[in-house]
Amino acid sequence: MIVTGGSDKVSVPFYFVDDVGGTSPGEPTTGLLFSDIETGGSASYQRQGAARVDITAITLASAAAAHADGGFLLVDDTEMPGVYRFDVPNLAVATGVDFVIVYLRAASGKNTITRPLKIDLTAVPTDIAAVKAETALIVSDTNELQTDNVPGLISTLDTDVAADVAAVKAETALIVADTNELQVDNIPGLISTLDTDVAADVAAVKAETALIVADTNELQTDDVPALIAAVQADLPVAITKNVALANFPFLMVDSADSITPKTGLTVTVERSIDGAAYGASTNTPATEVGSGSYKISLSASDLNGDTISLKFTATGADARYITIVTQAT
Repeated sequence: MIVTGGSDKVSVPFYFVDDVGGTSPGEPTTGLLFSDIETGGSASYQRQGAARVDITAITLASAAAAHADGGFLLVDDTEMPGVYRFDVPNLAVATGVDFVIVYLRAASGKNTITRPLKIDLTAVPTDIAAVKAETALIVSDTNELQTDNVPGLISTLDTDVAADVAAVKAETALIVADTNELQVDNIPGLISTLDTDVAADVAAVKAETALIVADTNELQTDDVPALIAAVQADLPVAITKNVALANFPFLMVDSADSITPKTGLTVTVERSIDGAAYGASTNTPATEVGSGSYKISLSASDLNGDTISLKFTATGADARYITIVTQAT
């Protein structure tokens, strides 16, 4: 099972069957309560490389009730015997590790067993969000540069400098006329030097402005959507909500030993969407591939939910349950 690390309110299915001491070994166990786990049994999780953490099991009002850490309830004794919903604590699926294992053990007197559930944690959606945010900033900066009137700014700068030069010349002329001492100084030479320095400053400003314009043009010619597409192409692909998925593979095993792959089956495929009752998949029955392997093409309506539980059944084989957590489009 794959879940995005840091997900909120993750619910998973557990399938309990009678053990060798039960009434019907290997058959679904019905009627379990949260107290059968909490008293005499246990619920716990173990994150990659960490110690086991106990989970307090509680009851749920219904199979469609809101998520509650440790929530435990039989889904449907008639249509889904042996299938129970369990609400995983948010801390168990927090970011920072690659996987977490969740395990439920009923009181010994119940004579029932289930398998540990491994949940792989992925950080793909977070990475995509970061790339989009950075790209949005680049696009925003580019748009701002595009709307600046760079030629107008240069023209204004030239006009202001020319006005300043004219003012300096006028003030200098007054000083020459009023002061005999200044008249013997080489004022024209000073003015010429001043004109040369101002011209050099204007040239430097124009050069800096040309660099800004060049950088703006470079941003305008960058193919930002293509860069985004290239980054997304390198990221892992998840199953998308409400989008068809062709040739979904699964394995069926012989009910005689629950290990040997079973061939020649007519496999009925049902799906439960977001904890609702199971209904027939659009393209049931499945197609046999070989060596106990089968495939089914899931339609968009089969995947129109956040959490999809697939149920595969056939005479002479163990029922197979697979849970899919979809990614929004």
